Amino acid sequence: MKIRVALVALVLSFGFGGPHVAAATTDTTPPATEAPMAEMPVTEAPPVTDNEFIPENVNIGDCLSSMPRPNCGSTNRSGTGTLLTFGVLMAGTAFIGWRISRSVRARDRQQNP
Repeated sequence: MKIRVALVALVLSFGFGGPHVAAATTDTTPPATEAPMAEMPVTEAPPVTDNEFIPENVNIGDCLSSMPRPNCGSTNRSGTGTLLTFGVLMAGTAFIGWRISRSVRARDRQQNP
């Protein structure tokens, strides 16, 4: 039984299809050439937009870390979506814990009548 479980885990860890080999292309057309620089159309740069999560008066290089320095963030870091996601994660964790405790109790009732 243990060998079957180990074999199933091994197959699932590598995937069902095995190694995937990319199909060889048989296209014989030459690649498209790029136009010379003189013929390239001039496009305008996209408009600059403000990001409300990046402070304007602080060097952004000083703020990139797992423990940001004071005054590196914004007040817009969290909101309803963040709290809702946290709540769903905590509810899922509580549900899993409840199911585990219920299964252990049922197992103990069968083993110790």
